[in-house]
Amino acid sequence: MAIASLSTFSEPLLWTMADVKVCPNHYQPLQSICPHCERAIPWLTGRSQIGYCSNCDRWLGNFTGVNTDTVYDEAELAKYIWIAKTLGELISFIPLASSLVQKAHIPKAFNQIIDTTHEGNIAAFARTFGLPKNTVWMWSKGKSTPELKMLLTICYCLDISLLDLITLKKKAFEFPQINPQRLPTAPRIQSASPRAFDYEAVENYLQTILDNPEIPPPTMKEVAKRLRLDRRTIFSYFPTLSKAISAKYRCYQKLETAKRIENCCKEIEQAVHQIYRLGEYPSEARVSELISQPGYFRYKQVRNSWKKAILNLGL
Repeated sequence: MAIASLSTFSEPLLWTMADVKVCPNHYQPLQSICPHCERAIPWLTGRSQIGYCSNCDRWLGNFTGVNTDTVYDEAELAKYIWIAKTLGELISFIPLASSLVQKAHIPKAFNQIIDTTHEGNIAAFARTFGLPKNTVWMWSKGKSTPELKMLLTICYCLDISLLDLITLKKKAFEFPQINPQRLPTAPRIQSASPRAFDYEAVENYLQTILDNPEIPPPTMKEVAKRLRLDRRTIFSYFPTLSKAISAKYRCYQKLETAKRIENCCKEIEQAVHQIYRLGEYPSEARVSELISQPGYFRYKQVRNSWKKAILNLGL
């Protein structure tokens, strides 16, 4: 990324982080598109040269009139500057991280924050930040780790340094207060109008599926997909028809498995004789090399056919 309005050009490690949108020193939006050739600027290439586009080799500094849609309002700019500074602080701390940061710090930090801000109520904390309750519970138990973006959002709303959070600095948990103006605002999703349930049409379709000799017969999952309805909804209205359709599919599966086993037994008989004619012993491993479904040896019927073929040869 580059700041196009500057006379000097540099690429700090901080800028490589996706969550960093603004230079914390110049308060300028970062750009990843060359203003000359309008192509994305990769971080490192064989042609990389400090201050120049690796695509068109033109100078990236002192450029005015950049064609960009990146315009932040005052609140957004303040947030991105805070993110850049707190991540910069974190990067400078990396050499010491292995000795001062432990895996258990994140869940412990979350529990302390939830205790202080919501009296230990995980559900209330989740509602405040628009998160699934189970997700926050997993974080607090150490069963999963929040993404960096979510950690930054929570820290920003509480005005807590990310570094202080992961190192469990006491000052971060003494008086954390949620700034309501910094809370993320989720876009309002218009709920779709419920579809009218055509009882008679669905019943007729289910009956058609039962009567239709379609091969293979559809599963209830496929039937529900065709009707664009939830399986549970269909089952609640037509439990008998639903069970019959599922039973029809299971019956088909059993017949198909029986056919495959029968074909496998025939293959085994042929393989045993072929190996015997070559003067070799038709062991299970040797026979498995010549049949299409060696995994079918797990079936008792298949193993018995192999043993029977060997006995018929007097082995």
